[in-house]
This record gives sequence, C-alpha cells and structure tokens, in this order.
Amino acid sequence: MDEKIEAFRGEVARWRGTRRKGARPYTAEMKAKALQLAQRLRKRGVPMAAVGERIGICAATLYLWQGSSKRGRMMRVKVVGQVATAAPAVVDLVSPRGYRLPGLPVKVAMTMLQELG
Repeated sequence: MDEKIEAFRGEVARWRGTRRKGARPYTAEMKAKALQLAQRLRKRGVPMAAVGERIGICAATLYLWQGSSKRGRMMRVKVVGQVATAAPAVVDLVSPRGYRLPGLPVKVAMTMLQELG
C-alpha cells in the first residue's frame, strides 16, 4: 500500500510541476485513484486527516470529492403511462449540477434520457 501511495504522490508532483499547490485542477483519474487509496486506508481505521497527510491531499478535498462522486451521477427514472393534459407536452430537465433545459418536447427529453442511460 505504501508503494502505491508514494507512486501516487510522485505522479501528482510530476503533474503539478512547478505550479503552486491548488493552481491546477486534478484530473478525474487522479481523483479516482486518490479516493480509492483513501477508501483502503479508511477501511484500516486510519482517520481522514491522516489519510490526507499520507496521500498528500487535504482531507477536506477528499471529503468534497467523495460527496461529488455520489451527487454527480444521473439516476434512472421509470416513466409509466401517459398523462393526459390540455397543456403542451413540454418538460424542463435539470441536471444534477443545476444545468437547465427548459421547454423541451417530451419526445426530445425522452430521447435525451435514453441516450444518457
């Protein structure tokens, strides 16, 4: 495990280069690897503050990444039946990050949801 942590710290240092800490956002792969290492250490009973020190990433950042990985996913929905209304058949889609697509025809919204999985 310590070899993996040292390899990760070296990878981050090479990627960061001479830039100051936090000046460049971490890649998705680095975030995933950091969370994986953190999870393994947490299973061993290591406190998050110590995990952050070992990995070289602030514990608060690790907590933030843990939460965002759960919130950022789209959820499956099941559409049942048809609703008969007098209003035009349009819907507003809102992504987990708050992006809005107002006034989409239902067929377009359904196609988008099917494509997104």
